[in-house]
Amino acid sequence: MPAGHGLRSRTRDSFSRPFRKRGYIPLTTYLRTFKVGDYVDVKVNGAVHKARGEVISTKRQPEGPKPGFMVEGATLETVTPIPYDVTNDLKGGY
Repeated sequence: MPAGHGLRSRTRDSFSRPFRKRGYIPLTTYLRTFKVGDYVDVKVNGAVHKARGEVISTKRQPEGPKPGFMVEGATLETVTPIPYDVTNDLKGGY
């Protein structure tokens, strides 16, 4: 039998409800009011087959970058490695 190409085809896991979140949908989901200009996220609910989804209001703004600063009074020190010498290591008393 060929695979279906319907609206919800191949969505077995993506539209499934989370563990212990199955059952009825609260009425507050449908009775929320939003104002013009509100930012909303649309979440799909797998229990409702013909609906567009649930709208969740988010009025958050991303946190911007932290202001820069200059470090004053710091001195630079150059550190160079000491080359390893095998002959000096053997004279240590083995």
